Amino acid sequence: MYRRDGGAGHVSGMMGGAGSTRFLELRPDIGWDRTACALALGVSVDTVRNWDRGRRECPPEVLEWMQVLADMIEAGPPGRRLPAGDLIV
Repeated sequence: MYRRDGGAGHVSGMMGGAGSTRFLELRPDIGWDRTACALALGVSVDTVRNWDRGRRECPPEVLEWMQVLADMIEAGPPGRRLPAGDLIV
């Protein structure tokens, strides 16, 4: 979960840049609308909207996690059944 309490994931006063662009690429790759993304990351829809619009930079650790998730989704093509015990969580 993304930390909003000023911990390692806290971002304040930064304008969007490459992180916002990457966020905009990854979110649809994962299949998340803004609401689903906010729920998955434990942030408000307004936070997701700010990342979408480049008003705030998406934290690097969130982008890294989203990249791993997107890669896992891409690796399992539709119709491919994973053998028992190979469940990706």
